[in-house]
This record gives sequence, C-alpha cells and structure tokens, in this order.
Amino acid sequence: MEKKQNIFILAVVVILMITLIGFFKPYLGKFPSFESVPLITHLHFVAFSCWFVILIWQPILIRQKKYETHRKVGRLTYLLVPILVSTIIGIVYHQLSFFVPGESNESVYINMLGGSLSGTSFVIYYVLAILNTKNTRWHVAFIIASSLVLLNPGLSRMVALMSDKETGLLAMITTPFIVLLFILLYEKFRLKKDILKSPYALIFLLFMMELFVFASIADSKFWRSFIENLAENY
Repeated sequence: MEKKQNIFILAVVVILMITLIGFFKPYLGKFPSFESVPLITHLHFVAFSCWFVILIWQPILIRQKKYETHRKVGRLTYLLVPILVSTIIGIVYHQLSFFVPGESNESVYINMLGGSLSGTSFVIYYVLAILNTKNTRWHVAFIIASSLVLLNPGLSRMVALMSDKETGLLAMITTPFIVLLFILLYEKFRLKKDILKSPYALIFLLFMMELFVFASIADSKFWRSFIENLAENY
C-alpha cells in the first residue's frame, strides 16, 4: 500500500512540475508585475495549486492513519472544485479577447472548444470519484483521470516550447491514452486483473469519446457561429 501511495504522490508531483514548466513563459515568467495577465488567471493558478496540494497531502494522511483529517480535507474539494471550474470557464471565455473579426481565429475556436471539453471532463471525473469514495480503486482512478485533464494544457505548452505547437497538441492528445494503457497493461500482466472490469478501461473510453466530440465539432459551422455570436457581445 505504501509503495502505491509513493507512486501516486510521485505522479502528482510530475504532473505539477510539467504544468508549471508549461506555464512559466505565459504566466510565472511575468512575475512580479504579471503584465497583461487577467485576474481570472491568478485565481485559476491559486485554485489549481490548492488542488495538487490536496492530492499530495491526502495519501500522506492515509499513511499516517489520520483518516478523519483525510475525510475533512477531501470535503474541502466541495468548495475548491466549483472555484476551479469557474476559473476554467473564465479562462475559456477570456479567449474571446483574442477574436479578430475577418481573421481566421483558428486558435480561438480550438482553444475554447478544448477548454470547454476539458472543464466538462474534469467535472465528470471528479463527480465519479466522489460517488466512489468507498471503493478505493475506482476513487483513485477517477482522481488520476481528473489530474490528467489538468495536465494537458501545461504539457502541450511545455512540448510546444521545445518543439512546435503541432507537436504540443499531439502530446496533449496522446499522453492520457499512453498513461492509461500503461496502467491497464500493468493491471493485466502484473496484478492479474480483468481489464474489462477496470475503471481505467472506462476512463480510456471516456477520453476517446472526448476526442471524438472534439474532432466532430472543431470545424463545424455550428461551433464557429456560436463563437462568433459570443464575440459580438464580448
């Protein structure tokens, strides 16, 4: 059990570090003036940081057998998650400030759709984690899924800094599937578990559904008209 907790903590720390590296140039690198950084970005960073502090703290509390404190800290997410989701919505909406009538605005369409789907997925995985608090395996699996959602933007930016935006986008799309596939193979061959009954198999399918929705809507006239109407009233 302690080994699994250490792996979980290490995974969360890696996700956090990747995200901080990815957002160093557009956010942290502007310290202390934070010129042209909107308030919603600051709020998102604080909420995001609190989320990962809780993720690291929780398994430590379990290891120390402080179960009541573990439950109380978990309840803090009932307040934190709505704040975090609100900041995601705010950041997505702020993309409209980059909309230029008559231009292609491709990045605005893509970023707003990606952000909207990510926010929705995060809520779904969080709710599923809460509904499975008495089933540790499923609870942890959905917490990992929600963290993978938060990883994607920072990962995309980090890879883009080292290569280009297209490679960053590819990394963002493929990484969750690679991580989930690795876990499924580990469960199958090391733990001898039925992967068809694994929560990670369900999460893999949900990520596939999100990718399908993204591919179906990204170039649609409906989505572009929707964004254009929002931009007119921004």
